[in-house]
Amino acid sequence: MGLKLSWDLPTNVQKVSNLKNREVQWKIAENNRELAEEQQVYDNLRLETELRKAQLQLESLQKIETLKKDTFEKNFAQFEENILPLDKLLISQNDWLTSRLNGAAGAVNVKYNYEILRINNRY
Repeated sequence: MGLKLSWDLPTNVQKVSNLKNREVQWKIAENNRELAEEQQVYDNLRLETELRKAQLQLESLQKIETLKKDTFEKNFAQFEENILPLDKLLISQNDWLTSRLNGAAGAVNVKYNYEILRINNRY
């Protein structure tokens, strides 16, 4: 009855080199994992900033639309009183419609940025 233990000691250069190589690979993998976690945090902050920027831009576009609509309504009243020529009325109407389109595009941009942030947080 006996018990035999075998332990491979790194006695030659190749075994020592392989051991050190695995240690270095382990450290590289650990650094890559930490870097990926930090990158995720920074990407999330960037996406949140873009979403907030789009929301502020939408608020501005909505205010502009309100002002353009008010201007058009006042110009229309002046047109009905024969004070304002038709070309000026059409220009103000065109400005109002353009601001409405910009507002719709801004709303789409907010939704897009929200969905990108949501997808990024999911995965």
